Amino acid sequence: MAGQDDLHDVAHLFVDVVIVGAGPAGCAAALWAASEGLSVCMLHRPERRHYSPGETLHPAIEPLLRQLGAHRVLLDPGVERHEGHFVEWNCERRFQPFGGDADGPWRGFHVCRQMFDGGLRTAATDAGVVTHEVGRVEPMVDDHGTVIGVRHAGGTVPARVVVDAAGAGHWLSRALGLPICRRSPRLVARYGLVSGERSHDGPLLTAESDGWTWTAPVADGTIAWVRLPFDCASAAAIGAPAELASIGGVAAIARGADVTWRSVTPVAGPGYVLVGDAAFVLDPLSSHGVMHAIMSGMMAADMIAKHLVGRAPIHVTQAAYIDWSTDRFNTDIEHLRSMYAQMPNPPEWAMQ
Repeated sequence: MAGQDDLHDVAHLFVDVVIVGAGPAGCAAALWAASEGLSVCMLHRPERRHYSPGETLHPAIEPLLRQLGAHRVLLDPGVERHEGHFVEWNCERRFQPFGGDADGPWRGFHVCRQMFDGGLRTAATDAGVVTHEVGRVEPMVDDHGTVIGVRHAGGTVPARVVVDAAGAGHWLSRALGLPICRRSPRLVARYGLVSGERSHDGPLLTAESDGWTWTAPVADGTIAWVRLPFDCASAAAIGAPAELASIGGVAAIARGADVTWRSVTPVAGPGYVLVGDAAFVLDPLSSHGVMHAIMSGMMAADMIAKHLVGRAPIHVTQAAYIDWSTDRFNTDIEHLRSMYAQMPNPPEWAMQ
């Protein structure tokens, strides 16, 4: 089945897997499921024109994308490389490298997020995934509580498994009434782009009295920034860091995102799986957002494939995925708490 955008008629399409959302998590799930010979339909909203964060990627993203057959997205001429980042966390600036091996230092990637996500969607359609732009999507649930597909304005898409890759809005979890456990007070991160040149190269993470700031060059003359104040009431008034505001013009309006630490339980159940931010959310200091999205999509699709082709019982594959997601969430929380404990003024809630 050839993949294509703007499919004219999916009203009666039946597939093994329908994925709602076409970001890194959704595309990773689609690519892995398609490589296992499953029929896949990926539904997504029309491409957003505003800026999205998440451009600084760890070197470990490359072998994952190679497994998915999507590593070409990192070969774009606009992708810059870096060997680590600067950290100014306790009144002292130091360079923190990724590491290296006999072949030399490991290098991460600075990418344009729109280019990166678009490249993943192209790889998915090239792999035979049917893609379609839709608006509001609702789950179809049978009398036994099993998710059996989705419906949208254009019709229905029955499926053996539904994957929620639509992000931190927890679309499917809210529809099914799944518990969302919060592990922090409400946190709102602000982010945007600034045009101009900085006095130093590479990404920089800076601790402040009331939060932290991350800046990173994305392309020639463009710098991405993210700021997280611990008092979310002040987030709406926060703009670009003073260092950046003084060197150039605004390239993208500042936006906000709810990054309250939270997870959904369970992340897999009768006919459904949650991946990426749909499964759990942590603030960007964890630095694993895109990496987690890709890994969770691959893990979920592998779980689905093992069940659908009869290699393992569903309760075994679901338990393995739930355990992996829970362990990942808890490990990242401990990492965040360790980072915050080293701040000049650590927030009390992170130490609990």
